[in-house]
Amino acid sequence: MIIITQNPIALDSNDHLHPSGCINDHHDATEFCDYLIKHWPNRKTLLDLGTATGTVVSSSVERNFDAFGVEGSDAPKRMQLEKGEGPWVKYGGIRLFNADIRYPFQLYRENNERAKFDIITAWDVLEHMTEKTINTVLENIKRHSIGGAFMIATISFESYPNDLYHLLPRPREWWLSKFSEFDFIDKGLSPMLQLVRKGTPFENQFWFELG
Repeated sequence: MIIITQNPIALDSNDHLHPSGCINDHHDATEFCDYLIKHWPNRKTLLDLGTATGTVVSSSVERNFDAFGVEGSDAPKRMQLEKGEGPWVKYGGIRLFNADIRYPFQLYRENNERAKFDIITAWDVLEHMTEKTINTVLENIKRHSIGGAFMIATISFESYPNDLYHLLPRPREWWLSKFSEFDFIDKGLSPMLQLVRKGTPFENQFWFELG
C-alpha cells in the first residue's frame, strides 16, 4: 500500500502543533473486530482515520483484518521510533501512513488499484475539522468506501473543555444531515459502537452505510 497526498502532515493543526490525543490514544479494537466477525464475517478491510498511535490498526491486524490507518500528525510516529517500539515502528509506511485528511489523499494497493474498504472508522476525529474542511474529509471517506461500506464514528458535540481541538461542535442532527449529503445512510445504534471508545454516550455514536 502507498499513499498519495500533497499534504503529508497537518502542519497548522493544533493536533500536530500541540499533540495530546494523538500521542496518548491507545484504544484497542479487538472486541470491535470480534463483533464484526460474528455479524459480518465477509467485511475484513478496515481504514482508520485519525489513527493516532495506531493501536486500532495493530489490534485489527491481530484479528486478521486487512487494516490501515491515516494520521495527520507525525508526533506518534516520532515518539515510537525514538522508543523503538509501537505500531508505527512495525507498520509505518506499510499499514500506517501520514496525511492531512482535510485535503485529498488516495491510498493505492501494490497493483496500482485505488484502495477501497468495507469498514471506515473515525473515533473522536471529525469534530477536529471545520466547516471549511469537513466536506473534503467526507469526500475522502466516500472515495475510499466500497458500495455498502460501513462508516463508524464517535463525534463530540462540544468544544469545551477541548476548544483547542474541537473546532466543529455541531449537534447530532447536523452530522446526520451532513453525512446524508454524501449518500451515507444512518443505521442507528449498535453494541459495536461501544467497543472501542467505551463509555461514549449513545448520542455521540454513529453508524452509516454507503448507499
